[in-house]
Amino acid sequence: MNASAQIASLFRSAVIGVECQLQEDECFGFRLCELSERKKKIEIHKYIRFTEDEAELKQALKKETAIHLLIQGRGIILKKSECNPEDTDEVLLNKCLPGVDSDDFYIQRYTIDEATAYIGIVRKELVYRLLNFFSTNKIIVASISLGPFVAEDIFPLLNLSAFIEQEVCLGNYELTVASGKINNIRLLTEAVQEAIDLQGLRVEGDYIFAFSVAMAQYMQTTNKINHTEIAALEEEHKEFKTHQKLTRAILLGVAAICIINFIVYKYYRSEFKDCYAEVQINQESLRNFDNMKLQFEEKKDVLDRNGLLEASRISYYSDKIAASLLQGINLTKMESFPMKKINVEGQEDYIFQNEKIIVSGTCEQSIDFNSWERILKRMEWIKAVSILNYAQEKESELAKFSVEIELRKK
Repeated sequence: MNASAQIASLFRSAVIGVECQLQEDECFGFRLCELSERKKKIEIHKYIRFTEDEAELKQALKKETAIHLLIQGRGIILKKSECNPEDTDEVLLNKCLPGVDSDDFYIQRYTIDEATAYIGIVRKELVYRLLNFFSTNKIIVASISLGPFVAEDIFPLLNLSAFIEQEVCLGNYELTVASGKINNIRLLTEAVQEAIDLQGLRVEGDYIFAFSVAMAQYMQTTNKINHTEIAALEEEHKEFKTHQKLTRAILLGVAAICIINFIVYKYYRSEFKDCYAEVQINQESLRNFDNMKLQFEEKKDVLDRNGLLEASRISYYSDKIAASLLQGINLTKMESFPMKKINVEGQEDYIFQNEKIIVSGTCEQSIDFNSWERILKRMEWIKAVSILNYAQEKESELAKFSVEIELRKK
């Protein structure tokens, strides 16, 4: 069996890989590669470029479509580091970026050998922005990868020597490859434009990484972010694929009444997905609550035994605010002790408002927001709660809000 036949045997339906890059204007640009199977042979169905625009996204992708995402370029840190197999993500992050809060980042580990690995680092805020962009348009992100490491899965199709170190130029990277592993990466000033022949499958140079991330999903790759939050996306994708297969079997078996069944199926499928998503959110919220409760008790014990500096009170307030959240409310930003411009003897100056916290986020329903506001006002350490902003442009979209919390003085 040749290489194309081996690849074809892995596919049973279309698969979509999307490479995204944060550009200088802080907007994302996307390259999409869709693979499909026809007569037991893999074909590249289409290439598409689009930007972070809802209209362009709707032209590129249909609703209820699963994609595999690769994040490149600005906003991504790739560092080669010494590591041990037992090192946790927090340990690896501290080696690359000492002193940062591990809760603010996702990391991806690409192991070169037992003592060395490349660490890909991305802010969760950046990932949430991408997930919100796609989920708002009912598009499922099945997996997320960082950097050029997904290209490892197409090395067997490049006829590389297994024992000689070689330089391979793919996209905007020059990769040093030995024994099928990427030992070093270097960013090129200009991306490779020429098409690449992968044993009969011709791939445009601009889309090589979008192609690679699509291929990687069927090679049992580990070159992706392994985190519980991202794993939930993969579980959703598995449910989505299972449901698709079941749908095809049912439609083949009841061809005579397919039109009637299709209408009923669409209705109950939508109801099922809403209920299933609600159950998943509730289960995740309970787990998060238990974890935060345990963290709170541990931090409170530290406060009782050792005391706490003024600055460290923010951790306590953050935990309390997060624990008070109701279903349907998500925080996107928290600003502790915001700065305020003042005029002192004719000169502009800035001071920190040490008794205030500003939180921003999104809300599904205003009644949940009002209930949460009342919960905050009942907290003994909160003096007052002021709504700075609450806006909802469309009923189908989430409302955005900003709330100012005034703390009681000690």
